[in-house]
Formats: sequence, C-alpha cells, structure tokens
Amino acid sequence: MLLHEVFGKFKYVIAIEDGCIQGGMGSAVLEFMAIVDTVPT
Repeated sequence: MLLHEVFGKFKYVIAIEDGCIQGGMGSAVLEFMAIVDTVPT
C-alpha cells in the first residue's frame, strides 16, 4: 500500500487539502496511522 511506503520512507508526512470538509484526506491519513499503530509527531 502506498501509505505504508510513505511512512516507511519519510519521518514527517504533511497532508494539505483545499476546503474544510470534515472527514477529508487529512482525517483519512490519521485514521490509517491509528490502524497501523503509527504515532504522529
């Protein structure tokens, strides 16, 4: 999966999205991190 590769390669990941809809890309990335037990810094 792409996010597994990204989190394995980079120390920091920034999600930028246009708009303010709740449950967007940033939320999806945080949910993924929670599922795979990765702690954001």
